[in-house]
Amino acid sequence: MEPRTMCRQIQPLPVSVLNFVHRTKTIRL
Repeated sequence: MEPRTMCRQIQPLPVSVLNFVHRTKTIRL
């Protein structure tokens, strides 16, 4: 199984969390 499907099965993250993670990634870069 692909890691993407695994993440989806574990728990669908809300858009707010995804945005927060994206911001942290951009800050790291």
